[in-house]
Amino acid sequence: MASPEQCAIEEPEADSQAPAYLGTATYSPEDNKLRFYPFARLSKEDYQRAKDAGFSWAPRQELFVAPMWTPARENLMLKWCGEVGDEDRTLMERAEDRADRFDGYSERRSQEADAARARVKSISDGIPFGQPILVGHHSERRARKDAQRIEDGIRRAVKLWDTSEYWERRAAAAKQHAQYKERPDVRHRRIKGIESDLRKARKNEAEAEELGRLWAAEDLDLERAQTLAHRGYFSVKESGQQWGTSAYTLLTRTDNPWSVEALAATAIRLYARNLAHARRWIAHYENRLAYERAMLAEDGGLAADRFDIQPGGQVQVRGEWLNVIRVNRKEGRIVSVTTDSRYVRVKGIEEVRDYKPPSAEQAAAVRSVTKKPPLANYPHPGAVEMTQAEWKGTHADYKGTREAGQGARQAGFFRPELQGRDELQEHGRHRVRTVVKGGALVSVFLTDAKIVQPPQAAEAQEAAG
Repeated sequence: MASPEQCAIEEPEADSQAPAYLGTATYSPEDNKLRFYPFARLSKEDYQRAKDAGFSWAPRQELFVAPMWTPARENLMLKWCGEVGDEDRTLMERAEDRADRFDGYSERRSQEADAARARVKSISDGIPFGQPILVGHHSERRARKDAQRIEDGIRRAVKLWDTSEYWERRAAAAKQHAQYKERPDVRHRRIKGIESDLRKARKNEAEAEELGRLWAAEDLDLERAQTLAHRGYFSVKESGQQWGTSAYTLLTRTDNPWSVEALAATAIRLYARNLAHARRWIAHYENRLAYERAMLAEDGGLAADRFDIQPGGQVQVRGEWLNVIRVNRKEGRIVSVTTDSRYVRVKGIEEVRDYKPPSAEQAAAVRSVTKKPPLANYPHPGAVEMTQAEWKGTHADYKGTREAGQGARQAGFFRPELQGRDELQEHGRHRVRTVVKGGALVSVFLTDAKIVQPPQAAEAQEAAG
């Protein structure tokens, strides 16, 4: 989704009168595409405008199609058509029409190939088998032309047969693609993608709402305005300029700087537009989610919805049975499972085809293995001393936890090991905070946090026994 914040502010041109409608427009939630059916041939200016908006002409269907819905494209359709209706034809119906066209292409290419082969045969039938070209004879010129026509004809026939097979494969692929998009696992992955886009749109909405409120504050001064201009970048296209000027530059330049009030008024209008823009995306994503979830439920849902997956059980993914180590949930729903797969351990719930529940012993064994040891915080050799503020300020990619002490499990999966791990073997199994320092992973002691001693080795041995 392109954010209007990245574009210069430019007031839209007001139309003096509403134009006559140019056609009808439809939207299909199946493929998230807008389609425009013109009443007549578009003018050069309208065609260029449709092309600039992302529409492309489909000559066989006699319509313009956009690869996805956007507010700008919908605005154009509302202006040209008055409303955007629902697409009457389903994805499978369009795929069948496309397959029929491809079958027609394949049949015509096959007929042309047979005709080319027949012409070659008619030439070769007039030449006795094994007859050489008689050099110097009056028939040499015609014989060489016949040989060239035979070679060209064979090449053309082979090329046409290849083209016929190509269109035959395209026809089969058109139906397979439509069937693939309707599969429950593919639809579930599409739902997860839409949910991710919805979260981003809501984040944009919250940011636009907050920045608009801050710019509208009554006690806004120059210093706070400069801070806001840094935080939420936008540019203003002034009269006679080709490019926009950043808000911070407008406030700080020595030649004709803008006042805080003037820039605040512009920023308020911008973030009001951004807020409306984000809310249109939110409404669009919510409608798509409602449609996709309804279709998924109508198709019977996922195969994994029939199972109560628990750690210790086994799931079948792509024909392979894997042990479930952890069940990952979001908003109460299972989204993935962590398995003992050799390479990709986390499997999406849509990949699960079958399930075997665990026995009581298997479930207990998994719980004992996956249970995290206590997190300790104590001074020890090799530990880096940090404050809680320094720890929170460290980027998440450079900090974490590792197991240490007797019975500690190795990180595995090419993850770096803790430096000085052997020196902590006198304690029982526990976890310590870690950071990356000097290219090595070292343990951390928070000096201003509560000291938490690790369990004793003897206690760990008794517990294990």
